[in-house]
Amino acid sequence: MCRFNCINVKTKILAEAANGPTTFAAQQYFDSKNIPVIPDFVLNAGGVTVSYFEWLKNLEHSTLGRLTKRWESKANEALMKACGIDPTNGGQLKEGPSEKQIVCSALQEAMSSAINGVFEKSLEMKTSLRVAGYVVAIQRIAQCYEDTDIF
Repeated sequence: MCRFNCINVKTKILAEAANGPTTFAAQQYFDSKNIPVIPDFVLNAGGVTVSYFEWLKNLEHSTLGRLTKRWESKANEALMKACGIDPTNGGQLKEGPSEKQIVCSALQEAMSSAINGVFEKSLEMKTSLRVAGYVVAIQRIAQCYEDTDIF
């Protein structure tokens, strides 16, 4: 049984703050009450993911989307002309997404995919989101080792 305030928590779902996971006893209590706990390592992965995007950008010494920007602009211009739209007034429609929009789109895709994988694993194994998150992480690490023939 949880010794502290978990018994006073009145919620249908709990989201942990960064670096502030619930205790093992609290997790057991919430599990017994069928209250899902979204672990901090799942909820707060967005900042680390965007840092990864920045790292990739810095490795290439280039902004995201720079290599395809001109091609996309020309393709969008041709599409606008085919639809009878004046490309000189096309603005962002012609120019394509900004770097911020590219990052936000990539982040949304990465986070949606990650949380969906954790939810699916949780349902498949009939376990907490925390355990499912660890299982998914370990499986991905194992897959990396297999793909690179390290072991």
